[in-house]
Amino acid sequence: MEGGRGKIIGTFLGVLMLRIIQTILVMANVPPFLNGLVRGIVILVAVLAQTKKKNK
Repeated sequence: MEGGRGKIIGTFLGVLMLRIIQTILVMANVPPFLNGLVRGIVILVAVLAQTKKKNK
C-alpha cells in the first residue's frame, strides 16, 4: 500500500457528497442500517474508480 495524495477540496467535496446522500436517505425514511450500507458502497465505488484511474 502507498500513501495517498489528495487535495483539501477533494476531501471537502467527498464529505459534502456523503452528507447529502445521508440527508436524502433520512428524508426518504430509509432504515439506518441501509444508510450505512449505501455510504459503504459509495466509498467502495470511489476507491475502485480512483484505482482504475491511477492504473491508466
